[in-house]
Amino acid sequence: MEKLRREELKVLLREGRISLVPSPQKHNWPSDPLISMLRVVVEYEVSNFVDKIKPVLDQQDLKYQTLFRLTALKPPELFVNGDALEKYLISSGVYTDWRNMSSLNQIFMSQFEPRKEVIISAIEEQYEIIVERLSRSGLPLKKILKPSGISAEQNWYIHKTNGSLLVAQGRESFEKDSAIFLEIHKVDVHYANMLFRDLHYIHTPRAQAAIGLFVAGEDIPFSVVGVSPVDRRYKKDALLMCGYNPEKCWEVVRLYSSPGAPMNTSSTMLSQAVKYIKTSDPEAEACISAFTPSFADGRSMLAGGFGEPIIAKPLTLTFGDAQIGPEIKYERLTSRRFEGYAGVTMKNSLPLLPTLELVRAIRKPQMQPLIGQKQMIIMHNHATLESL
Repeated sequence: MEKLRREELKVLLREGRISLVPSPQKHNWPSDPLISMLRVVVEYEVSNFVDKIKPVLDQQDLKYQTLFRLTALKPPELFVNGDALEKYLISSGVYTDWRNMSSLNQIFMSQFEPRKEVIISAIEEQYEIIVERLSRSGLPLKKILKPSGISAEQNWYIHKTNGSLLVAQGRESFEKDSAIFLEIHKVDVHYANMLFRDLHYIHTPRAQAAIGLFVAGEDIPFSVVGVSPVDRRYKKDALLMCGYNPEKCWEVVRLYSSPGAPMNTSSTMLSQAVKYIKTSDPEAEACISAFTPSFADGRSMLAGGFGEPIIAKPLTLTFGDAQIGPEIKYERLTSRRFEGYAGVTMKNSLPLLPTLELVRAIRKPQMQPLIGQKQMIIMHNHATLESL
């Protein structure tokens, strides 16, 4: 089947029915100036909110859910004098082509002040949704979310020394006597998926296997990463075009770290996930993972070895009724959660950068790549690879 599909992809590429553009690299890594403007205020107001009521939740989750929710509003609703901002965004063409976002004039945009009362309202709405979700959780939330040990102090970094992982205070140098050893263990996949459902900002479990990072002697990991075989057809097609057999490729699907985890935990876990895949599947050829440049800077992806974007897929955020109380409260629904959903929905109004799928090679491609190195495929809303 894969050989036949590969021949079909050759034809589609030759006919120009698959769009290719240069992949962004470190020097031109994508960022979203509009969401960046909102993020500064959201982080400040979320911090104030949490400091006042001191809830048992992940502050990062509240931040992300608030940012997601704000994208459902139009610039005039979000910013003082937002009509002028909306006109500028329309004239810049960002609503029709995300590639125009890189040319936005950030100095001009900085004059528009986010509406504080709108952001606080979104925080309060998302807080209620999170509290309701966690009230149904079977996780030991206080142990996971209440900072203690290394998570209660700053400036901890993970180091690799003589094949061992340890954590110490200090990024470059550290006192060996004060270092704490860490352990990597396989984690029960049911526990991992509970963690991803209740605490990961996507709130959609997907892992088929998982590993966790533990402080030596402790029974609860402070970071868990989940992996699965690649399952979406468009991802398999992209891997085929890069020369990989998609049936021998894996995907890092979720990564969650407890509040206060060492700063380089994410990049460490991405590397450990690849190491786990190599060990569990000696024939593995590559690993992919995704991130959304509008909401994350991707530095941990780069540090974890995922530096080559191969797919740019339009990001559309869908929101559904969380069914809490008499008034509709909207929560983000991923495409997997949205499948079969029949309730009230709405979508983002703000323009967003696409989701990027990045690849990390485990071995050289076994087949001749159909696309050049450092090229990526542009997906379109109504012309995905599945429809070609």
